[in-house]
Amino acid sequence: MAPTPFGLLLALAPLLAVNAQEQERPRIGLVLSGGGARGAAHVGVLQVLEDLHVPVDVVVGTSAGSIVGGLYCAGYTPDDIADIFEQADWPSLLSDEVARDQMWFRRRQDDRRFQVDLELGWRGGAPVLPPGLVLGRNVEAFLERLFLPVIGEAEFDRLRLPFRCVATDLGDGSQVVLDSGRLDRAIRASVSLPGVFAPVVIDGRVLVDGGVVDNIPLDVARALGADVLIVVDIASPLATLEGLPSMVGVSGQVLGILMHENQSRSLSDLGPDDILLEPDLADVTLMQFERSGETIALGRSAAEAIAERLADLALDDAAWERWIDDHRRPGSPPRTIGRVTIAGDSSLSDAIVRELADLNEGDPLEPGTLEAARYRLATLDLFERVDIDIDPGDDESEPVDLVLRPREKSWGPHYLRFGLGVSSDLGGGGDLDLGVQHTWRPVNSLGGEWRNEAQVGTRTRLHTEFYQPLDRSLRWYLLPSVTFEQDDLPVIVEQKKVALVDVSSLGAELALGRNLGDWGALQVGYGYARGELRPEIVVPGLLPGSIVVESGQVSAQLTADTLDRITFPSHGLVGNLRWEYSNDSLGADDVTSTLVGALAAPLSIGQLTFQPSIEAGTTFEGESPIGGAFSLGGFQRLSGLGPQELTGNHYGLGVVQSYYQLGARSAQLDFASFVGVTLEVGGIWQREEEIDGSDLLLGGSLFFAFDTFVGPAYFALGFTEGGERSLNIFVGPTF
Repeated sequence: MAPTPFGLLLALAPLLAVNAQEQERPRIGLVLSGGGARGAAHVGVLQVLEDLHVPVDVVVGTSAGSIVGGLYCAGYTPDDIADIFEQADWPSLLSDEVARDQMWFRRRQDDRRFQVDLELGWRGGAPVLPPGLVLGRNVEAFLERLFLPVIGEAEFDRLRLPFRCVATDLGDGSQVVLDSGRLDRAIRASVSLPGVFAPVVIDGRVLVDGGVVDNIPLDVARALGADVLIVVDIASPLATLEGLPSMVGVSGQVLGILMHENQSRSLSDLGPDDILLEPDLADVTLMQFERSGETIALGRSAAEAIAERLADLALDDAAWERWIDDHRRPGSPPRTIGRVTIAGDSSLSDAIVRELADLNEGDPLEPGTLEAARYRLATLDLFERVDIDIDPGDDESEPVDLVLRPREKSWGPHYLRFGLGVSSDLGGGGDLDLGVQHTWRPVNSLGGEWRNEAQVGTRTRLHTEFYQPLDRSLRWYLLPSVTFEQDDLPVIVEQKKVALVDVSSLGAELALGRNLGDWGALQVGYGYARGELRPEIVVPGLLPGSIVVESGQVSAQLTADTLDRITFPSHGLVGNLRWEYSNDSLGADDVTSTLVGALAAPLSIGQLTFQPSIEAGTTFEGESPIGGAFSLGGFQRLSGLGPQELTGNHYGLGVVQSYYQLGARSAQLDFASFVGVTLEVGGIWQREEEIDGSDLLLGGSLFFAFDTFVGPAYFALGFTEGGERSLNIFVGPTF
C-alpha cells in the first residue's frame, strides 16, 4: 500500500525536528589563543564540548591554538589530539637536530673537536646568523604528517569545519588571516615565535607568530558568521625578571607583553552571549610540553566549571549524531606516489637528492613517508628546509605527484664552528686552546667539502682537507689533507718532569674511504710527514739535541660511532682500530709498525649510565725517538697522574665510568648536570718482553659535570695507585 501523506510526514518528523533545531540554533565560533605548551588546555576544552554535545561551526586559532584548531577542523577527535600531544617527542620537535646516531657519518664527526653549540655563516667578509634559534624543520615534518589526509584541500572552508589561523607580517606588522593553501604551512607560520622559530614565507610575505598582533582574533570568527563565541585564553602571565633564565624565556616574555596588550583590546569586544574560558595554568610555562597530560586536564576542569552555561548551546542526541557524522574525519583511501621531480636552489646533484629521499614511483604514500624523506635529507645538515609540493589531483584513486624543493642554508655555503679547551690542575699548571673550523660545502654537485681548522694556545694546529664523495650514494670518498702541529711534550724521569721537548711536524695524507651505512667508515691511506724535536735543554744520553724525523707510512683505519651524544652519551658505541706501517721505501727514516684500538659502549637505566671502555696499542717494529708511541696520564687515563706522564711502545687501559644525570634535559640552552665516578686500570711498557700484569696501575676519579654549550665542564678529583692525586677543572674537549 502506498504511504499516505500523513504517514510520510510522521516518518519524517524526527528528521524535520533535527533540521529545525539546527536551523534555529546560533552559529558558534571557537577562538583558541596562543600560549605555547599551555595550548594543550584547548584539547581539554574540546573534550568537554563534545561530552556536552556542543557543536562548533567555525574555528579560529592563533599559534598553539592554530595547531589544536587545525587538527579539529581536519576531522581529528579531541581524544586523537590528546594522544598526539601526549605522545609527541617535543624536545626533538622543538629543535632542528637530527638524532646524532642517525646523521650521515661524516657529519657525526664534526662535533668531536669543535663543540661550541653555534654555527655561523660567513658571507661578504662578515659572519651571518641563522634566521632563528630553531628553523622548524622537525615541526614542519610533524605537521605535514598530521595534515597529509587534507593536504589537497586548498580552501580552509572545505575542511570538516571552516578554519582560519592568524599570523603576523614581519614586514609591516599587520595581521595576516590565512584561509587557503597548505594547512600545515599556514599553522607553521602561526607558531613562529620571533627569535626562536625561523619565519615562514607564504605568497612573498615573511610571517611570524600571530599572537604578536592578535592573540584572540574575535573579529575573524565573527567575519565567518559566528553569532556566539567560545573563547579560550591560555596566554602566559608575565614572568618576573628572575624567571627569565634563557633566550627562549626572554622571547616568550617579549611576546607575552605584546599579547597582553592586544588581548585586552580583543576581550573588551566580547558580547553578552559570548563565553570566555581562562584555565588556571599559572605554573605551566611556554615550553613545558612534557606536561601536556596535566595541562589537558586543567583545560577540562575550566570547561566543566561552566558546563551549565555551555549546555545551553548543546544539541540533543539525534542532532549531535548527525553533526558528528558530518564533521568527523573520514578514512582516507590509500594513495601511491606518482612522478617525483627535484627542483629548488641546491647545488647538490638531483641524483643524490633523489637517492637519499628514496621516494619512488608506485610506493605507498603514507603519513610518515614524506617525514622520513625529509629526515634522510636532513642527515646531511645541508638544507635549511625541504619543501615537498603535493599534487593530489582530482581523482583519489590516482597516484600523487611530488616536487621536492631542497633549499640550502641561507647563511651558507661557508660555515664557522668554534672550540674551546681549558684545563687546570689548581696547582698552577694548565692548558688553554682556542679553535675555529671553516667548512665550505657543497663545493660541487657531488657534495665535496673543503675544511680548514686552526687551533692556537698551548698547542698549535693548522689543518686543511678536501672531502670528495665519489658516488651518488655518498659511500666512497677521497680525502687529501695537510696538517701542521706544534706541541711541548714533557720528559718524565722517575715521575718527575725534567724537561720539555718542542715537537713540530708538517705532513700530508691521501686517503680512500668507504662509509659503512650510517655507523662507521673504513679508510686506507698514505701519508708523509717531516718533524723536528727540539729539547729545551740537552741531556747527554737522554736528550741528545735537535732531531729531525721523516715518516712515510701506509695506514688502514676502521671507525664506528653510533653514540646518541658526543658528551655524556646514554647509548650507542664508539670505536676505532688503526694500523700504521712505515719503512724507508715509503719515505721514513726507520721501519715502524703500530696497531692501536679503542672501544666504548654506554648503557643507561633511567638517569644512570654505565660506560665501560677499553683501549690498547702495540708497536711491532721500531720505537718513538722520545720514549714511546703511546702515553697514559690525565683525566680518565689513570686520573691521578699528569697528562702524558707515562710513555711507552705498548699499553693497555680499561675504564668503567658511571654518571647520573641530575634532573632532566628540558628547554634549549639549559645545562644538564651530572655526578660520576670512574674506575681505571692500565699499564704501559717500553718493550714487549716487559709486559706484565703485575705492573698494572689502579686509578679512578670522582667528578661533577655540566653539559654546556661550549662542551663538557668537569670538576674532578683523580687518584692513582701509589698515592698520586689530582684536582682538575676541564672545560670543552681535549684538543
